[in-house]
Amino acid sequence: MIRNAFVSMLVLAGFLLVPGLGAAAQGAPPQPALKPLPFVSPLFGDNMVLQRGKANTIWGWSDPGDKVSVEIGVTTASAVAGPDHRWQVKIQPPAAGGPYTVKIGGHDAIELHNVMVGDVWLCGGQSNMGLPLRFALNGADEVKAANYPDIRFFTVATHVAYRPTDLLEGKWNVVSPQTADRLSAVAYYFARKIQQETHIPIGLVLDNVGGTPAEAWTSAEALRPLKDFDIPLAEVQRLATSGAPEYGNYVNHWYDEFDIGQKENWSAPGFDDSTWKTVTVPGGFSDLGVPDTPAVAWFRKEVDLPDRLPPGRAMLFLGVIERMDTAYVNGKEVGGSAWVENPRAYFLPDGVLKPGHNVIAIRVLKTKPEGGFLSKPEDLHLALGDKSSIPLAGNWKGKLSVDARPPQQLPIAYENWPVMPTVLYDGMLKPVAPLAIAGALWYQGEQNSERGINIARFFP
Repeated sequence: MIRNAFVSMLVLAGFLLVPGLGAAAQGAPPQPALKPLPFVSPLFGDNMVLQRGKANTIWGWSDPGDKVSVEIGVTTASAVAGPDHRWQVKIQPPAAGGPYTVKIGGHDAIELHNVMVGDVWLCGGQSNMGLPLRFALNGADEVKAANYPDIRFFTVATHVAYRPTDLLEGKWNVVSPQTADRLSAVAYYFARKIQQETHIPIGLVLDNVGGTPAEAWTSAEALRPLKDFDIPLAEVQRLATSGAPEYGNYVNHWYDEFDIGQKENWSAPGFDDSTWKTVTVPGGFSDLGVPDTPAVAWFRKEVDLPDRLPPGRAMLFLGVIERMDTAYVNGKEVGGSAWVENPRAYFLPDGVLKPGHNVIAIRVLKTKPEGGFLSKPEDLHLALGDKSSIPLAGNWKGKLSVDARPPQQLPIAYENWPVMPTVLYDGMLKPVAPLAIAGALWYQGEQNSERGINIARFFP
């Protein structure tokens, strides 16, 4: 999420260290995973870069007692898998350059090919780090010219976790015109400059999620002494203990608990809304008796489309909505936003619209007296693939789902992306440690801009 606001960029040198990792590696078993833990962590694979000039830690999981050996060039090191199934080997890499083959053997065996030795940089933070190269100035031309076989990147898949995790997903890619379009622009320009100056391979570990605050990337151990996050940390712990879905935000859990419309599937195209009140959109909340107070309401509208839909991508335009909306077409969620200042414009996946009868359903959480639909009637419309427009303003069916006046509690925060403290640290950062790195680039601060004093305390 890009805004003109306070931005911090931090460059660190050394190892990526995580408090308590030694205990996790040696003691308690890993958290249960949806699939078996792999023999070698996915962080290590073909085309990867190992850190030069220091011992590299390589790890995975095997049967307890299994002796696992790692061979790089003429160097071999070994370790024994512990009761938690985890093995962890420290090994000195060969000289910078390559390519090398890494052989890992135990009860299982694997070879990693086209491995280079150079400098590895962790590139983390929010959307300014994640912004793909194709969206940079002259991005298309930069992508076409991005032929740098000595620059490699690993993208850590987004993973929210309410408990510390060991496993991540991702793969190493060589920078080329075929891969550079999805590479972070900041990381790319940095790596290109460093590689041209040092003439050694560069590895980039991309670990970022747009719109996220710094506390989401920070451990509970680091946050607790500050006392600023006692309530959010307690909520994360409560949700983890209850086995709740790991959304990483507060508002989706709030919906799960209080939104009758979600429980009764009011978005379903076949849902009987014949007893609902006819309301006017934009507007609607006054018709439902909650013009000035916080509330969640659902709105449904039937739209008839031609027998032959025009080809091309259709879009749903809803204008500006305060505070949060979730949009469904024929029962399929097609978009949602908690950005008050942004007009809603949602691309509709292929096959969602159909000839004839269609149902649009919108859930709106408003928090202000003037909240809800804020745009002019002409801003609400459905655009078909041929750019023809179907007006949506006017009569809808509406029903109140949550009357959020006191004593009804409201969510701690309204963002519908990961914002809870620790959830990205546990899900995306801890699993990367203790990877040997040259340093870190951390692009963070926008989401904390309204709490500048706060971030100044804990960001270091």
